[in-house]
Amino acid sequence: MEGRAGIPWLVGAALLGWAGGVFPDSAVAEVPVDLELVLAIDSSDSVDRREYALQIGGLADAFRDDAVHRAIAGGPLGSIAVTVVEWSGRFQQVVQIPWTRLDGEAAATSFASEVAGLRRAFGEGVTSISGAIDFAAAQFDGNGFVASRRVIDISSDGVQNQGRRIDLARDAALARDVTINALVILNEMPDLEEYFSERVIGGFGAFVMTANDYPDYPEAIRRKLLREIGQTPVSRRSRRGRSDRRPAGAWPRATAAVTRWRRRTWLGLLGLALAPAAALADARVDLALVLALDSSASVDAGEFALQRDGLALAFRDDEVVAAIAGGTRKRIAVTVIEWAGAAQQEVAVGWTVVGDAATAVALADRIGAMHRAIPSGATSIAGALGFAAALLGSAPFPADRLAIDLSGDGRNNQGRDIEEIRRRVVAQGVTINALAILNEHPTLDRYFEGRVIGGAGAFVEIAEAYGDYAGAIRRKLIREIRSLNLSEPATSSPERRGLLALAPPTAR
Repeated sequence: MEGRAGIPWLVGAALLGWAGGVFPDSAVAEVPVDLELVLAIDSSDSVDRREYALQIGGLADAFRDDAVHRAIAGGPLGSIAVTVVEWSGRFQQVVQIPWTRLDGEAAATSFASEVAGLRRAFGEGVTSISGAIDFAAAQFDGNGFVASRRVIDISSDGVQNQGRRIDLARDAALARDVTINALVILNEMPDLEEYFSERVIGGFGAFVMTANDYPDYPEAIRRKLLREIGQTPVSRRSRRGRSDRRPAGAWPRATAAVTRWRRRTWLGLLGLALAPAAALADARVDLALVLALDSSASVDAGEFALQRDGLALAFRDDEVVAAIAGGTRKRIAVTVIEWAGAAQQEVAVGWTVVGDAATAVALADRIGAMHRAIPSGATSIAGALGFAAALLGSAPFPADRLAIDLSGDGRNNQGRDIEEIRRRVVAQGVTINALAILNEHPTLDRYFEGRVIGGAGAFVEIAEAYGDYAGAIRRKLIREIRSLNLSEPATSSPERRGLLALAPPTAR
């Protein structure tokens, strides 16, 4: 085996993919990209000529946008594959622009020019969303690309009125590891977002973006592309203050689909690396960790700064660095998010590998430089957990353990059922830990223990007030990184539990 170390990794990846049933036999001929994206434009009779032009013009402008160019370049492979289809009735779908690889500003700008020159194929027709999904899903077959993610991005201003049941089309697409996202234009149906959330979207990290009217479409499609391409959300507050929400369909409908998705992610990302086969093991990390900071209305500017600065200080701590170095692979992957209401989550620091003091300090510097992205909002722990789990699913580093570290000072008061979300997240092999700040709710640790944390070795750390946060997050990181006491049941911080046991009933 040692004599074969010089065999190109691309061949090794192809063979490994074939053996694992991940890629078809023709995988060697496919070009690896970060994302395969079908952009499906509504051309039904509810869309007049001006509205169609706003869709086309907005899409073209989005591909000229510098932020979109950076999102494409920022992927592990630095390229995506895109096709544009137009849809209307059950048998009214057409490919307007065939699959195109975008690997930089020049390619994206050229693609934008092609979009801007499109002529409408259907002047009228009913609305068959299921037909659009079926047609879009078929475009992935034999397209010449292989990616960790396949996404259908469907724009629409109405509900289905022709064709087979939407759920049948949706579920057929999900069975092929396709995610369906939507951009809904609310000019005629203000409740259309709910319809798409419940009936149309699906797959890992699926979401609905909204435009209040067609003039809002260009900015909405730009934000939607940024989120899809980077698999990291951008601001989702529209010009009129409306938010797109993380809908019921935002979760994978079967854990098997997520497992297949992760395998495609891992092999697809490394397929173009042309590294030796040993890279498969070398890129792995001990832990992929999402650090979720509370940015809800109960957290004032000073309290948020104490979270941010305490977290930054923790990554400068020698014992934290030693915990990282003490792991089997001697490195972890970290991302930092802010969270508040059901649709208010932002990635503050993207996925970063930390393996020594230098990389830990570099991460600390980035955390310390964070500007608060969410100034206020409700408290949706469920939304934060769902968002964090989606980030773990898209992490570019395979990991031995997956964990969410959620800090908060209040109870869930918006969004989906927290215990249902917890169950789904834990089913993905994710451990949920929490840091409860007790300044407003002295028994919050018990709430977190009963309704939030879960998974192997899950625990609650405690800060009596924000001034204690720095020490608490340091302790919490050390315990998470070392993966101590994995055989123990989920508990609160041992020190705090002892204090509670000694406290008289009236102390609380």
